[in-house]
Amino acid sequence: MEAEIYQIDLEDSTGTKIPATAEVSVTHQDEAAGGWSRRCRVQIAWPDGNVEATDRSVYYAFAAAREQLEPLGLMPLCYGACPEVQVSGMAVEMSDGIIAYRLSDPRDGWGGPTVNIFDTGPDISPASVAEQRQYRQRGRSS
Repeated sequence: MEAEIYQIDLEDSTGTKIPATAEVSVTHQDEAAGGWSRRCRVQIAWPDGNVEATDRSVYYAFAAAREQLEPLGLMPLCYGACPEVQVSGMAVEMSDGIIAYRLSDPRDGWGGPTVNIFDTGPDISPASVAEQRQYRQRGRSS
């Protein structure tokens, strides 16, 4: 996959929006003994800096990049930063983790509306990576 670039906004601790880009690249390799492997890289760049992370899906690489933004007081304003947006194994297989489910309740099974994690809308409610993980854990523990 060639790199895709998404236009996103970051919000700083004062509520100021900062234009940014999220560059996403995915490579698939046929590893002789172990089958296919996937490497997803997300780089978030804004006028004063950038962060980069790599993981097995775009969703998880984005979460790792967000963890680097948090100490800087920066929050992405997109669906992938919302607690109720969660990825399933099938979503990773079908979209490399760019498309995720938007759950109305953490106990919901997979299904329902899907969103591109880099899209935004008037109904986003971004939170920390830890809060996003806790949301899903509530569903698993009930």
